[in-house]
Amino acid sequence: MASCVTHSRFLLHKSLSSSLKTVSRTPHEPLLLRARTHRVHASSSIRCLSGSVQSEGLPPRRAFMYVPGDSKKKIIKASHLAVDCVCLDMEDGVAEPSKDQARELITDSLDSVHFNTATDVCVRINPVSTQAERAEKDIEAVFSANKLPSSICLPKVESVGEVEWLCNKLYGLLQPRPKDQKMYIILMCESPRGFLNLPQVCTELDEISTSLDCNVIPDSIVFGSDDYCAAIGATRTDAAKEILYARQKMIMICKMFNLQAIDMVYNNFKDTEGLTRNCIEGRNMGYTGKQVIHPGQVDPVQAAFAPSAEQIAWARGLVAAFESAERAGAGAINFQGRMVDMPLVHQARNLIRVADKFNIK
Repeated sequence: MASCVTHSRFLLHKSLSSSLKTVSRTPHEPLLLRARTHRVHASSSIRCLSGSVQSEGLPPRRAFMYVPGDSKKKIIKASHLAVDCVCLDMEDGVAEPSKDQARELITDSLDSVHFNTATDVCVRINPVSTQAERAEKDIEAVFSANKLPSSICLPKVESVGEVEWLCNKLYGLLQPRPKDQKMYIILMCESPRGFLNLPQVCTELDEISTSLDCNVIPDSIVFGSDDYCAAIGATRTDAAKEILYARQKMIMICKMFNLQAIDMVYNNFKDTEGLTRNCIEGRNMGYTGKQVIHPGQVDPVQAAFAPSAEQIAWARGLVAAFESAERAGAGAINFQGRMVDMPLVHQARNLIRVADKFNIK
């Protein structure tokens, strides 16, 4: 990118609300500008993955569980769960009068609550597009804790400018921290504008993260299905056909940028059978995890997004048979009555990699 590009290109986007323009810059933002003047686009080197697999090098998020940030009791309860990701929520899970309380309680909990070692701790701040001042208070409060979360979740993302704002803040706030301090970025797509702009948003996030000498890492996109339905005037049904297009489009974009795709909430938390069916449907589409709103949903969701012992045995057998035939010069084989070529082998290898990641035999 040409060096004549001004600060406004990186800090503000014309589609952001005027309230964002009042957000103060961190002292390190000029460094971010200079770092980006010679950025390199890295998406061409990304390997697309097939099937419901975890993106390489990223924390698994089979279950992405929201915990209201204004409830210490619920935060402590969540800390004892063997859940892939706990999202401490400052946004929709908290009533307006309790927003400040949630911010303070989450900041305190980051230092005082000891979460399961298998759990990635995430904090969802308020949206930049509509609540810029509050979002800035949120993220600065998080970074006032001695122990940072692993991830920051930005909701209701609709424009490139919001991602630029977040990366600028993180870049500055990470400077005083240890060099190996990573921060994973999770974005939420919840509106028609968000979906139409999502490729550009992901491109910008990819370019920023690959050009900076810091550990700001794109991780996941979360499908905010309820907000999306409200935005398009649809009625939610159990079959969810009204959101099929958006649900599938998000997977394609996530795979293009090697991001994890987190599927919609299943609101009837008492319906375990329906939840499992919904998980399997999302997994078969290519989703890598699902949003969770109740502790009782964690185990069924994480089981559904992990390969079964039968699947693993099939995958290992197929790969072994194919590699043996390949050494003999064959490009396709008959395995268990089915013709197998390289695309199916890739799927089998993906299953094996996921099994190894979760230590599933």
